[in-house]
Amino acid sequence: MRRIEALTGRDALRHYDSERRLLEEISSLLGTRPKDAPEALRKRLAHLATAQQELDRLRANELRDRAEQLLDRAYPSGHGKIITELVTEISAAELHQLALEVIDKTHSVPTVVILGLEHDGKAMLVATISPDLLASGVQAAQIITRAAKAVGGGGGGTGGVASAGGRHPQALAHALQLAADDASSALTGR
Repeated sequence: MRRIEALTGRDALRHYDSERRLLEEISSLLGTRPKDAPEALRKRLAHLATAQQELDRLRANELRDRAEQLLDRAYPSGHGKIITELVTEISAAELHQLALEVIDKTHSVPTVVILGLEHDGKAMLVATISPDLLASGVQAAQIITRAAKAVGGGGGGTGGVASAGGRHPQALAHALQLAADDASSALTGR
């Protein structure tokens, strides 16, 4: 079944006038004539998509550079290294990506990466562990559990990556220290 609506008389004229004004406004915004508006819009959208791809590429490069900087801040603990950092100016999704970038650059050194972020008034944490730690039975979730409670929330994850969030971003520094202590215990007990 299909529903068909029809406009007649003045309603049809009002509808046509409304559509015409909308097309004129769009044409004006695009700086073109109404008949050229669809093609102008297609071109603008294509340029916008290209610009977004370039921004994404630049942002990925920036995250790789930041991962290198974090790797330089690793400190020894037990049989490996720990990296903890309260980061800013990234999104929640980028927090995970950054932690994974750092782990990818560790190259066979048992490493734990714990990053924290305040985002929209909430605390966010992510912990990643190197594959050799995972193979030895260490789970990222065990490193972040106490930290999650410290920020007033919970967390989860399986294997080499765990994340947590909470409603107390002011406790992030303390949470990172708790996670670092738990990472140190995991690296010492290997």
